[in-house]
Amino acid sequence: MKPGDRPLLEQIADLTQPGEIALRWIRKGGHARDVTDMRFAEERASDSDERLGLALEGAQMIVFDWDFASGEVVCVGDHAQAFGVEEAPEDLAGLFELIHPDDRERVRAAIGEPIADGPRSAEVRIGAAGAWRWALVHGVVVRDESGQPRRLVGTALDVTERKEAEESLGETKDALHAVVASAPVAITIVDRQHRISMWNPAAERMFGWSEAEVVNGLAPQIPRELEDETRALRVRALAGEAIATFETQRIRKDGARIDVSLALTPNRSAGGEIIGVIGILVDISAQVAARRHLQETVCHLEEIDGQRGTLLRRLVGAQEEERRRLAGDIHDDSIQALTALVLRLGLLYGSIDDEEQREFLVNAERTARNAISRLRHLIFDLRPPALERDGLAAALRLLLDDLRDSTGIEYTLEDRLTDEPPDELRSIIYRIAQEALTNVRKHADARTVSVSLANGEGGVLVRVEDDGRGLRPGAAAHPEPGHIGLSTMRERAETAGGSWQIVTKPGQGTAIEFSVPCEEAA
Repeated sequence: MKPGDRPLLEQIADLTQPGEIALRWIRKGGHARDVTDMRFAEERASDSDERLGLALEGAQMIVFDWDFASGEVVCVGDHAQAFGVEEAPEDLAGLFELIHPDDRERVRAAIGEPIADGPRSAEVRIGAAGAWRWALVHGVVVRDESGQPRRLVGTALDVTERKEAEESLGETKDALHAVVASAPVAITIVDRQHRISMWNPAAERMFGWSEAEVVNGLAPQIPRELEDETRALRVRALAGEAIATFETQRIRKDGARIDVSLALTPNRSAGGEIIGVIGILVDISAQVAARRHLQETVCHLEEIDGQRGTLLRRLVGAQEEERRRLAGDIHDDSIQALTALVLRLGLLYGSIDDEEQREFLVNAERTARNAISRLRHLIFDLRPPALERDGLAAALRLLLDDLRDSTGIEYTLEDRLTDEPPDELRSIIYRIAQEALTNVRKHADARTVSVSLANGEGGVLVRVEDDGRGLRPGAAAHPEPGHIGLSTMRERAETAGGSWQIVTKPGQGTAIEFSVPCEEAA
């Protein structure tokens, strides 16, 4: 009996049962007998063959049966629809003519190997007249009673679209890896067990360890006394929180310490599950050193009567100039790069038909656009134009408008200033009030906030009060890791020769009040 004489369902069943095939034979005898059951079984087999044929056509799959002894190849399925082949091959030579020239040697080598038990799978290109399509070929060896291999029965499934989608996705991943590899800042990824899974070239340059030295291990650049602090930050990120601009220290391979600005964000899988933490580190040793130097200079100048004003103008001027420079760099570099990425993702979207991959690209584009929006907001925070153009109260009103629009917190602004403060003093007051409102946005869970400006104590008196949850006892003196806003406000006010205080109780809101003398800033 030829392979093609058996019902197809019986042949397909053999694909999942490597080993010998159990065949049903009808023995002929010299006696007449009722063949009704046999005819009924044949009709059922014919119906099964028809249903299976329809299933193969819908799945763009063909079934093959290769007889080792005769070399005959029997194929079942719509060959033209699946692979553009009008006629099924009659022998092994004809089969090889349908395989792409670059894949033939690999197939020949596989056939030439000793045939072992168990299924075999391979991806090859099949087609005709240059119209090649990818096929996932899966087959099992059929042995006779003596254990000798007799036939190879299997399927060929058209997986061209999947291969093309994989190639497109690979190109996208290569582009993203190229962005990470060329990034000027250190980028690391740790898994949920805090083990490093990615370490880009900038991290190698910053810390001295190569990727091969650190991958799958714990981060070697974290000082021992900061391990608990870092773990606490990662736990927050693993819970879904994004942490930006946290200043800390790290160790180089040669033992030297460097100051870094650390940002952490959750690393999510394609399904949205948090699988680790992405860390971005910037070496700010020069800035920290400059800041320390300025602080030392301030302490020295406080001992010299009449020098505080000169120092303050230099300090504020340097800070605002740095903010202007950073805002320009973000606009001209980061935003432009992300805009180009959005355009490329859009072009790639139009070239992919797979809905899952298109959804991935839509999410990636949405993430890039959100990043652009956040960077534009950052530029505004770095250098608000209204502060110079319209004055202190107008600039604070814009901050409060943004707070209300983004969080729903209502506000009142009371401006009782008789004169506009000098430029340096205006910048100091704005930055302190901005930090206070940022704390309200992030931590207060308030419904309303009020800001008042008035003349007092030879300068400007400012009060920012909310009706939120308040702070825990001792939080102002000992803030949690990453919450440095309170100390920053105090430092700004006291550096300007003024005063700063906070009044808060759990559940009763928070009031921050500070004053800056005009005579010292003039």
